[in-house]
Amino acid sequence: MRGSGATLRMWRADYANASLYNHSEGRHAIALLGVNNVSIRGVTVRESGGDGVYVGTGHLRKTGAVCRDVQIVDATLTQNYRQGMSVIAVEGLVVENTVLSATDGTPPMAGVDFEPNDESHPLRGVRFTNVTASANRGRGFQFSLTRNSPATPPLDIIFERCAVEGGGSFGISLSGSGYGGIPSGGSLIFRNITVRDTEGSGLLVENKNGGATMVLENVALTNVSTAGGAPIWLEGQTRDCLGVSFSGVEVWDDRARRPVKVLGNVSQMSGGITVHNAALPPADCSFGTRPLPGVSMVCDPNA
Repeated sequence: MRGSGATLRMWRADYANASLYNHSEGRHAIALLGVNNVSIRGVTVRESGGDGVYVGTGHLRKTGAVCRDVQIVDATLTQNYRQGMSVIAVEGLVVENTVLSATDGTPPMAGVDFEPNDESHPLRGVRFTNVTASANRGRGFQFSLTRNSPATPPLDIIFERCAVEGGGSFGISLSGSGYGGIPSGGSLIFRNITVRDTEGSGLLVENKNGGATMVLENVALTNVSTAGGAPIWLEGQTRDCLGVSFSGVEVWDDRARRPVKVLGNVSQMSGGITVHNAALPPADCSFGTRPLPGVSMVCDPNA
């Protein structure tokens, strides 16, 4: 599908009108169900009654063929009702130079939500480059891996030179399961990422067991948690939160508050976080953050 300058538009306002339509999350503009070798370029997709683009298995079922070798390039997915994009199961997904914006209507309302429906669903060969999630009502880049298990194929996901700008919730979030946990192998890498002006924490990692490694490399969180709370939130309540690497992670803030909120069993972390915050004492910018063994917290004395 090539459509430089073309717009695929639905009528979101009508779908939100209960006198016209029953409530639904599934009125997607583009639904890719178990397809191979699909390219979508230069298209604006707006005002769907569900997702701008849905990438899933055949017939919207838990079982069936997964999508393979999908490219979405130079696209704008905006003002959709449920998500800018949902990714359920895929082997080979390239998204480049794309904007996911202004999702609003019914939860989750994310820019992109990776949410497998079954432990057999793979998320492999996923590459997001120069993708911006902007002003979505929900989260920017969301990973809802609550139906994965150690038996799930290893993750293979890289986000590079991407951004989250504004939004009504978290910037980047990874949620594991209190039952089976996330895949036992692979990696989820964020490299050269900016997150700014989100109402929720710039980064949330919860119930991530010791499976796939999460790597944060050169990630800047600026003026996040505008509605309150900490810029980074790590939680291991229903399951341990393990295995996150911080490399060149920076928090830019101007409020007297702890930079990291730690709840439950959080361990096996590594790397360092630099805090730029003139409202905190330069000698100790942790501001009561519970120590994270393996993670250094460096205070910028010139903030």
